[in-house]
Parts: sequence; C-alpha cells; structure tokens
Amino acid sequence: MDKNNDKMNWFRGLILFFCLAVVPCIVKVQAVATRASEQGTVRSATGIADAFSYNKMSALLILAVVLLGYSLMEFGDYKFKTRFKRPTFWIPLVFLGLSLLSALVSPYKDVAFNGASERYEGFWMWCAYMLFFASAAYYVTNRSRLDLLTGGLALGAAVVGTIGALQFFGKNPYENAAFVKTIMGNYYDANKPNGGLSMAFTSVFATLYNPNCVGIYTGMLCPFFLIAGIAAPVKKWYKYALLAVFVLLLINLFGCESVGGLIGMTAGIGFSVCIAMFYFLKKYRGKKAAVPFIIAVVFVAAMAIVFNGGSKLAQKMDVILYAINNPDSIEDPFFFEDLKIEGNTAVITTKEGNIIIDGNGEEIFFEKDRGREPLLLTETEPDNGYDKAFVCYRVGNEPVPGLVSNKLNTSASGRIKFSGGDGIRSETNFFFDTVDGKFTALDMFGNPVDIDTPVDSIGFVGMERLGSNRGYIWSRSLPVVLKNIIIGAGPDCFVFKFPQNDILGKLRFLGNPNVVIDKPHNFYIQTAINTGLISLILLISLFIIYITGTVKAVLKDESDNYILGIRLGIMGGVIGYLVCVATTDSVVSVSPVFWILLGIGFAVNGHFSKNRKED
Repeated sequence: MDKNNDKMNWFRGLILFFCLAVVPCIVKVQAVATRASEQGTVRSATGIADAFSYNKMSALLILAVVLLGYSLMEFGDYKFKTRFKRPTFWIPLVFLGLSLLSALVSPYKDVAFNGASERYEGFWMWCAYMLFFASAAYYVTNRSRLDLLTGGLALGAAVVGTIGALQFFGKNPYENAAFVKTIMGNYYDANKPNGGLSMAFTSVFATLYNPNCVGIYTGMLCPFFLIAGIAAPVKKWYKYALLAVFVLLLINLFGCESVGGLIGMTAGIGFSVCIAMFYFLKKYRGKKAAVPFIIAVVFVAAMAIVFNGGSKLAQKMDVILYAINNPDSIEDPFFFEDLKIEGNTAVITTKEGNIIIDGNGEEIFFEKDRGREPLLLTETEPDNGYDKAFVCYRVGNEPVPGLVSNKLNTSASGRIKFSGGDGIRSETNFFFDTVDGKFTALDMFGNPVDIDTPVDSIGFVGMERLGSNRGYIWSRSLPVVLKNIIIGAGPDCFVFKFPQNDILGKLRFLGNPNVVIDKPHNFYIQTAINTGLISLILLISLFIIYITGTVKAVLKDESDNYILGIRLGIMGGVIGYLVCVATTDSVVSVSPVFWILLGIGFAVNGHFSKNRKED
C-alpha cells in the first residue's frame, strides 16, 4: 500500500477511535421534537429533553458519512473488492437490504429511517453500524492499528467508568453544579433544584442513558480488558492500564445492579477461559499448561462469592431464580390490580378493595368487608377536556386506606377519567366512555378497548413479572415476531407493533394501563420485529461465523500470547454482549462499540498469524 493510502487509513482509524473513545461519553441536554408518527399514537408530548442519545446519534451519523465518502474513494482497490466478497461483508449488506425494504413499506417512515425518539436506531443508524463494522474489519491489519483502536476502547471505558465509579461511591457528577451547567447548557435554570436536571435512577448509569446500558457495556468490555490485560507482557505499562480499566468497569457493573450484565460477563469470560484451557493443553506441558486452570478456579470462586453474597446484585439474582422456580408465588406489587366492565359500571380492583364507577359519572363506590359504600364527592377544578371533577377518597368522614388523591373527572359527552393515587407511585389514570351504547374502557389516546377480548401471547404464563416484567413484554411480543418473517415493521418501529391496547395486561403486570412499551428488552425480538426474522437469522449467522472462526484461530495459530489474549478477550466481549442483549435492547450508547469490536475481532483472526505476512 502506498504512503498516501496509508495516511488515509490512519484517518479511517481516527474516525473509529473517535467512535470508541468519545461518542460513548457524550452527554448534553437537547430539546428534540418527537416524530410525527409517534404523536397521538404512542406519545402525547410533541417534544422531549434528550441528554444521552440524540447528540450521540448526530455524532455517529456525521462520522459515518465521512467514513462512507472515504470508503467510496477506495472502492476500486483490489484488496477492498476481494474482502467485499466475504460473508462478513455481504451478510451485513443483505441485512441492510431487508432493513431498507422494511423501512420503505413501513407506514411509519419518519421513525423507520430516523429512529424513534430517545432511541434513534432507524435505517440510517443501522447503515452506520454496519459501516463501522466493515471499516474496523478492513482497517486492523497490523499491530499499530490494533493498538490505536484498543487505546480508543480503553480511553472511552476509562471516562465512562470514572463517572460511574464516582456515582457508586456517592460523588455523583450529575449533582455537581459545574458538571450540570456543562451538560445543561442554555437549559440550566439556577432557580430550580440542581439547575433543573432530574435523573430518575438510583443505580449507576454513567453516560450511557440508564443502568441497563451500563450492564451491556460492562458485560461486553469486562471480559476484553481482563483477558487482554492478563495476556499482556508483565513489563509493558499497558498491561496495568488494561487491568485498571477492567477494575473501573467492574465497579460500574456492580453499581448498575444489572443481572444481565453480570451473566453476560460471566458467560464471556467463562467461554474464553475454556478455549484457553484447550489451547494451553495442546501447546504446553508442565507449569504453563496450568495457567488457564488456575484462572478458571479463581474465576469460579469469585463468581461463587458474587452470587452468594449480600450485594443488591446477588439479591436480584436470588429473586429471579426464585421466580423461575416458583412462578405462582410472585405477588402483585402494585396497588391497582385489575379492571372489569360489568354492564354500566367499571370495577377497579385494588389491594384495599374495589372501586366501582357508575357509567353515568355521578356515583363512585368503595367495596370491601362492609359491602358497597358511596365515596364522598367533593367538587374541585376539572382537568382539561372535562366539565366537572370531584375528589373522592372518603367514605363519610373516614379516609379509605390506600386512597390518597383520587379524582373523578366527567364530561357532558359521557367521557370519564378516574385518577387514582396510593401515595407511593404516581397517579394511575383510567378512562371510560359509552361507545355505540356500550360502556367501555379507553386507552390514553381515547381509543375504545374491549378488555374482554384476549390479546395474543406466547409463553411465560405465570411468569409475566419475571425480570422486571420482561416476561409480560416478551409474551406479547413473540406473536408479533411471527407476523414479520421476511419484512419487518421498520427499523425502530417496535413501539407501533406491540399491542399497546392491552391495557388490562399492563395494569396487571406493570401497574399502569397507560404505560407505552417502546422496547422489548430483548435485542433478538427487537430485530425480528423491526427488520424481519430472516434479518435476525443473518445476524446470528454472522455471530456464529465469528465465534467459530475465533476458536479455530486460537487452537490452530501460533501467535504470541498478547494476540492470543486479544482474540480471547474480544470473543469474550462479543459473547458477553450477545448474552446481555437477551434481556436488553440495542442502543446508540453501546451498539457502535460492539460493532467495531466485532469488526476488530474478524480482523485479528485474519491478519495476526505468525504464518501470515502483514499488509
């Protein structure tokens, strides 16, 4: 390769370095308008304040456009065209073809191409992911390029990890005035607590949107930095830098309390250690052959301590395992438990008794041990769109236990809104109206819902509350997968295909009939619904090709121990990610790092053999 092309390849490397080192750290509040397709269907607001995703998305798309321009300049290069024919290139292309087809036929094109609000993983973002993947696989042909991207991973992880560690040790940067002013910019309001910045999480979220994202990030990168750090030469400074980053990320993993992240890290490290055992048994005799076995014993002992310890993470794991083994024992944690329509009345079941609303909106009752008694109606200011409103939480002068701020809104047209508060959670709203002579429930957008008609579901019966109610979401999502075999709903369009009208299921298992399910908490279900089941199979085949290729490269190659550690570390990271996303979705905060890491993995398998001459 001539010097000019070599300089251009360094430019490619700097773009990938920026994606790894800088983009995950971007946090900046930005007012963003919601997509037209979302308004009035899955969102009531016309705009949102986005701190973690929008600016990351913008940076990634800009970098992708620059990278695409450079790649097109190289398209005529012989080596590029040769690599272009490999499965690692045409599989992503076919995937993008199916994604484009899904986006073109989707009725939600603004979301399908640009992504849903707060997510932004539309078709263009998936083009960026695939371009980053292919570029990394093409770029990393020698040690200096590998070191550049490894340094990018380490730098980004160090920044994210430091912010997360500060949160873990009670020095949350999001409560520091200077930090808050920086990320709030013009939206900073000195007259409001913390400048107007409010974060809903009590666990570590660093710069990655929420604790689940930290779980994916750490579950993916902990195996990489641990294994690469162990394999690095003792006298090299970067050995200790890699291990220090691992420690930072491990603190974040425990701080985010992500069970999925812990399982992902365990699976990634465990699988890689097993392959290392076979490698050392094949290559060495004596003391060196015992190295991976010692590591395995230490790792198993450490995991045993973690899973049997008293940490919040261990407690969450115990709850999940107990729920799996005893599905019938899971208690309803919510105050409002059920809803029925009986003729011209609505019956809302609570932990304290039944609230009965008459269809004419003039009477409301509470029913428990003493039978049915009318609630005292005290007139108050109605909500927008209603004519009258009453506070109703007393039977006579006696407050009903658990009923703190109940409010009944009525309108002349017959529409009813009941707002219930139990003093712990935010208000839960119930909507009713008479439609075609029948008293019926409504969703939050005023659409009538027949709650007596079952919603399609597959599996998880009795386990709907498994994994923070993921069982419920998965059971309602799987039937949608079967309707999107070849063509999907459109990239990032899951929110439109989930049965949002399942207000009864949401009430029973999520505690709120009006919550909008915008993600399935499962990358595989997410992909199958958005871009089709065939597209998911393509991606899975790509992952299988990589993992099997890495195992073969490790067992057959004669590279030095550091490259062996890089191979095993990347494979452990990829497996960690693939396990984590079984309970979490693809997000712009983490996915670019994964796709670049996967591309590096393919490159290392292809270019770092002692018997192969470097490009």
